[in-house]
Amino acid sequence: AAQLGVAFFEEKLCAMCVRWLQDCVYTIRESAIANVRKLTELFGLEWAAAHLIPKVMATRQSSNYLFRLTALSTVSSLATVVGS
Repeated sequence: AAQLGVAFFEEKLCAMCVRWLQDCVYTIRESAIANVRKLTELFGLEWAAAHLIPKVMATRQSSNYLFRLTALSTVSSLATVVGS
């Protein structure tokens, strides 16, 4: 992501990373949470607040409880970035 730049990532990869948060496989969702945290560290809180966090928060409305739990885990993971 750092080598490709923010604009390319937003255009081509951001939606895919968010979709991984709703994968049916737990390890994919777990890796997606780590990706979101690393992207927030890389691109900054303002970028994440504009592009990632609203999409993560939208998954809270899912009818699948696993996806709702993933949204909570993602927010919990981001708390370590925001707190530093």
